[in-house]
Amino acid sequence: MNFEDFLASPSPIKTETWQLGSIIEKAPCPGGIALIFVSELRGYGMGAEPMDFSGIRRQLYKLSKLDFHVPVFDAGDLISGRTYEDSCYVLEEFLVFCHTHQMLPMVIGGSSDLTYFLLRSLAQSEKNMMLARFSSRVSLQDDEKSLSVQNFLTRTVSSQDIGLKALCHLGHQKHLNAPESISLLREVEFETLRLAELMNGTDNAEPLLRHAHVVSFSADVMQSDAVGVSLSPQINGLNRRETMAYFKEMGLGENIRTVGIFDLDLDSGNWQNHQLCAQMVWHFIEGVNIQRSHPKSRLYETYHVLNDLGQWTFHRDTFSSKWYFGQGEDSTQWIPCRYQDYTEAKAGFMPPGLLRRSL
Repeated sequence: MNFEDFLASPSPIKTETWQLGSIIEKAPCPGGIALIFVSELRGYGMGAEPMDFSGIRRQLYKLSKLDFHVPVFDAGDLISGRTYEDSCYVLEEFLVFCHTHQMLPMVIGGSSDLTYFLLRSLAQSEKNMMLARFSSRVSLQDDEKSLSVQNFLTRTVSSQDIGLKALCHLGHQKHLNAPESISLLREVEFETLRLAELMNGTDNAEPLLRHAHVVSFSADVMQSDAVGVSLSPQINGLNRRETMAYFKEMGLGENIRTVGIFDLDLDSGNWQNHQLCAQMVWHFIEGVNIQRSHPKSRLYETYHVLNDLGQWTFHRDTFSSKWYFGQGEDSTQWIPCRYQDYTEAKAGFMPPGLLRRSL
């Protein structure tokens, strides 16, 4: 497919040599990060008119390039198709192209239902995927209508084409959701963390992000100010510093293959929203650069814990100080965990979620 027919190239932005824009590529970079901006909101019940992403680009390009060594390719703006299905087809084909060329695509814009196509594009090369989903709401509608933000999660879980192994839903607010939706996720043994469990630090969610292949981030999980950045603004949510910390953790993920930032309200033209989104992208890029600078060969310290519930084995990465849980010598089979899980095991308590994920 000739993607030049479906992508609008970004206008040139003048930057200085120390700024990120000076190293952003105009052509695909195997092994790099690919940015694609999307205006498709028909899954949200809105339109697909072209959005102006120049404000985000200006803010992003003028941030520091630090000592980044992972190339970044700005693919441009996806031209919305005549139908919703047309847009999704082209997006999925572009994502497949990225994966084929060992690029890590980051989708900016569009609605959360596009998560389905992020996963499906990766399913051709990755089995037993894990999805991390940030959103204040858990919508599990099950209908035969077109894919939408209300039913995409149900379609994703049940799809034979995707073969999802694990899902963790992060940041839901109890007063915004039907209790049965949260209960259903727990009944099928998917992980859930409330907003309160995400605030004031990334410790609780980091182990879940460490092995995620796809991260879908809805802007509705963030706290909105006078001019909200989300199509569904919420008075409660992650603050800006917490949001940046989570995007860095996404980039630090050991299995990360695709990230999407969805449900953005960019029509306001507010420079703060543009800056916020740009810095989310920048912190993700920083995390990827840090992760790829880590040594490939790892050394682990092993700790055995014996309590009334049984005998358990924990491992600490001597380079990153991150903790894992699991038996045997194959580190790829260990479960990411927290140092707190180790200390609780010594005290005689085993977190149920950790035991569940280790089965």
